[in-house]
Amino acid sequence: MSTMDFQSLEKAQLGQPLIELAETTSTNDALAALAHNGATEGTAVVAGIQTQGRGRQRRAWHSPPGLGLYLSALLRPPWSAAESGELALLGGIAVVTALERLGVKKLTLKWPNDVLADGKKICGVLVEPALRGDKIDFAVIGIGINILQCREDFPPELRDTATSCQLAGAICTVEQVREAVLAALTKCYHQALRDGPSSLYAVWVEKNGSVKDDTSRAR
Repeated sequence: MSTMDFQSLEKAQLGQPLIELAETTSTNDALAALAHNGATEGTAVVAGIQTQGRGRQRRAWHSPPGLGLYLSALLRPPWSAAESGELALLGGIAVVTALERLGVKKLTLKWPNDVLADGKKICGVLVEPALRGDKIDFAVIGIGINILQCREDFPPELRDTATSCQLAGAICTVEQVREAVLAALTKCYHQALRDGPSSLYAVWVEKNGSVKDDTSRAR
């Protein structure tokens, strides 16, 4: 990538523009439609509620109105298709960085896309890239964070495995988490553009992440 290309990409601030929806099926789907129509890098979509929020392998993501952050951001990195997996690391690192600053304790990363607080899931990251040949055309990085939930707000089957910022002892609003995540995501993305996507693995390990090798065993 040329110096001119990098300088242009480094100016991208994620969340500019920010599209706020009262309700959508999925922020990833809403943003992907905009991306196919030429939306610029940095465009983000947030929703008050998702009716069909999802995680990896299309597992449902519980998205109660007003209690969590349901956010997707559009990236157009000059990376190969083989490097698209690093974007999930980018999302997890940014979320941990943001939540640490807001006072959430005992945060760890679980391969490949979960953020845990004291061993319970507080956030999921879902990256959906669109490829053009062997290059990434664009990628939508979706982030769902539990913020204001009490234990009773989770379905019974999730109450022992899920948590929220509030349950983890942090007092913060959805808007504060959104701004912190977008700022951290922007900084981490610029660092990855500068140092290369593989640089994210070292940062992941620093944040207590478990990294898998080519044989898919955690190390």
